[in-house]
Amino acid sequence: MELLSARGGRTGVHGRRRQALALRTVLPSDRHGSWSISGKLPPPSRGDRDKIVHRHEPLGHRHEPPRRTVSSGRRWDTNDAERPHTAGGSARGTARRSEGARENGQYMYVSMKRAGFRGALVAMAAAAVVGAAVVDATTAPVTHAVGHDPLVQSWGANVTGQLGNATMIDRYAPTPIPALPKQDVQQLAAGADATSGSGFAVALLNDNTVWTWGQNDKGQLGTGLVTKAIPVPGRVPGLNGITQVAAGSLHALALRNNGDPQDGVWAWGDNIHGQLGDSTNVPKTVPVPVQGLTGSGTIAVATGCEHSLALREGGTLMAWGNNDKGQLGNDTILLSTIPVEVKNLTSPVVEIAAGCNFSLARLADGTIKAWGENGHGELGNGQTANSLTPVSVTGLPPGSAERIVAGGNHSYALYSDYRVYGWGSNDKGQLADGTINPRTQAMQASKLPKVTSIAAGKDYGIALTDGNQNIIGWGNNARGQLGSGTTDPHTLVGQDTPVLIFQQEDEADNPYTRIAVPTAGESSYAY
Repeated sequence: MELLSARGGRTGVHGRRRQALALRTVLPSDRHGSWSISGKLPPPSRGDRDKIVHRHEPLGHRHEPPRRTVSSGRRWDTNDAERPHTAGGSARGTARRSEGARENGQYMYVSMKRAGFRGALVAMAAAAVVGAAVVDATTAPVTHAVGHDPLVQSWGANVTGQLGNATMIDRYAPTPIPALPKQDVQQLAAGADATSGSGFAVALLNDNTVWTWGQNDKGQLGTGLVTKAIPVPGRVPGLNGITQVAAGSLHALALRNNGDPQDGVWAWGDNIHGQLGDSTNVPKTVPVPVQGLTGSGTIAVATGCEHSLALREGGTLMAWGNNDKGQLGNDTILLSTIPVEVKNLTSPVVEIAAGCNFSLARLADGTIKAWGENGHGELGNGQTANSLTPVSVTGLPPGSAERIVAGGNHSYALYSDYRVYGWGSNDKGQLADGTINPRTQAMQASKLPKVTSIAAGKDYGIALTDGNQNIIGWGNNARGQLGSGTTDPHTLVGQDTPVLIFQQEDEADNPYTRIAVPTAGESSYAY
């Protein structure tokens, strides 16, 4: 590892120059090549740009034609994003991008290539130690996304690298994840600590492998190591054939449901409340099987802050982990280190969701049940007392909801006519009903247009609108999680309207069709 001046000359550790430094980490190469980070350089001229964007592509890959992309408000015509065409849309090989972000009058360039997994981990751990030489964590440069970008976009809190862009700087508007083409991603789940602004993310790729990045102090990246943070995606070893992922505050789940003996649920990360379900309360830095859920039979998983849910064939629901608010639904407040069945569900469960300390289930009879914490009306039953077993959400319209979503302390139900109903905490306007009053019963989100998809985070929401499929956001915005370019909140009181995050007419050939946010966090993703 070397510290280099902006002109490329070496500089002593005790005689650091005041000019911008670049951290260069050279990794052992493998069949996937190597990656490097180049930091704080003067803005290049158009002619010099190819000198900065190094191209180390494996042989045998075909590249897409040049794309028009945006970096710090300037348009460049270049092969700015290169993606190999591989069988099944796999992200194996290389997907690279050069990102420019204005930062205190300078530009930071990130030039990355997916490396061998172990090498990436080592390098990122080193970068976390000397991160001050790479980024200034007190600044939050704004970069606005414009159309035709093939990469997953992220924005908001980034204190532990959960945005995946090789920095630890909050982003107030969408920024690409350099090594993650959106067409390679089946599902993206985000986790976050409700109190610190830290977080991590888990991506399920089309080849059914799992990749993680961000906070790793409890082993929540599943890599076998414990580090402060790893701000670029890396593969979780040993997980293959995965069909769904979920992320809690400091733990994650992966489901394999392929109809064969290797099926089951795996968990890793923090385990102080037994949220990994392996009959212990010891953290795990690599995936371990959840007890009683090996083999086929599990069809969906969900995670709260410190508890987990698994939906079984036939509609039974299992829960494990923290239970101090009754979030396991088994009529006790005792934590469980192994899955236990949720009681008093009057019909088979067809969909599950988990808030920070409460749980939701949509039943085959069309009702929505909730249990656990209820101090803000999270259960939607007209009361504020916690419930240790499922109760019915009231105030919903006739008919069955098509989707349920749980945030930190609020929830949404999405109906077939694209209307949204919400309940729970509302101090930041996250229920989108034109007030900041908590709702103990479901109330229509009257300030929203018709939406086809919705996600709930910590005191905010984002959604895809019907028709043009624009991405919008509302509620809390203290970390830029609404992608507006500022940290101004949008409570939707009075004349306030949702923020337009992505205008999909700019993405006509390759639109962003999915969104993700952490249940108790302040980072957002579009893919």
